[in-house]
Amino acid sequence: MKIFSQVEIMRSLKKPKKICIQGDDGRDYKYLVKAGEDLRQDERVQQLFDLMNGILQKQHQCSRLKARIRTYRIVPLSIKLGLIEFLPNVVPLQQFFMGESLRKEYQTIAMDMFTEGPGKILLKAAGEASSPLNHMTYWRSFQNISPETAARRFSEVVKKIPDHLLRDQLLNCCVSPDVFCFLRQKFTVSLAIMSIANYLLEIGDRHLGNIVLDTKTGEVIGIDFGYAFGASLQYLPIPELMPFRLTKQFVGVVEPVGMHGLLESTMKYCLKAFRDSSYILLNTMDTFIKEPSLNWIVEVRRQIGEGRPLWNDETNLRDLFKWYPEEKISAAARKLRGDNPVIIMQYVS
Repeated sequence: MKIFSQVEIMRSLKKPKKICIQGDDGRDYKYLVKAGEDLRQDERVQQLFDLMNGILQKQHQCSRLKARIRTYRIVPLSIKLGLIEFLPNVVPLQQFFMGESLRKEYQTIAMDMFTEGPGKILLKAAGEASSPLNHMTYWRSFQNISPETAARRFSEVVKKIPDHLLRDQLLNCCVSPDVFCFLRQKFTVSLAIMSIANYLLEIGDRHLGNIVLDTKTGEVIGIDFGYAFGASLQYLPIPELMPFRLTKQFVGVVEPVGMHGLLESTMKYCLKAFRDSSYILLNTMDTFIKEPSLNWIVEVRRQIGEGRPLWNDETNLRDLFKWYPEEKISAAARKLRGDNPVIIMQYVS
């Protein structure tokens, strides 16, 4: 084995380093060295995805569609360092169909409509006219604006942004209509499976920088699973309540059939397959309970630090370290059991 001396520093938030390793088989393997995060959770999510792929292969309709979740290797080296397989031919969706200037233009339009005029729904405190929006702005708005007003204003903003930007960019990548139909099918099937997996495992923080597109196959691939098992409800300043990301740009790709064609049917087939094999998935998730990731342990210690009366004695503290991971997995178990998502969301939030 040989590690090449050339190192490339990536531009993302954590500044991971791309390295190249030549294996004993003579092939080159590219990895990202990422520090500052516990990648054991990402590794386990990938293992669950591999298990889900095995389940999908045994389901007739999913097998016919060649449905799969694209996975990649993750090698945790410690609780703060690890290796992530570098995926070739992929680009984050936010870079793929919307350049920096266009994105800023639409962001400006949206923020102006949200914060200015009689229909504004984001309320800043006095003296904050020029300050950036933050979670306190969200909470003030949540307390003072009715859901009906917020929904109406949001719909007005959405209408200002074309719903075919992603579709047009996919078309630009194709040399013929046949190629576009192939890419669209791969895109739709992979989006459906990713959405169901994200729902079951409560994977949040699904902004367009954490969803990449394989420009050769049209498949969408999720990356960065630090906010899994409901973490986006607890750790993010603004909790994520949506089960998965299905915006008008995604729906625009599958038009004219829309959501009720291949996208919906694939979701149904996948969810049924996972529910039929729920015992396999839940037994695998037991690893999270026996060896919780670092951020789960940190959260338990934070709650202990708040001095809640129930957790004052040593016995209750031991129970808490066991209970917290079990509580994380219970939501996935209820979803696999077929409980109403509305009731589950009320329970976990």
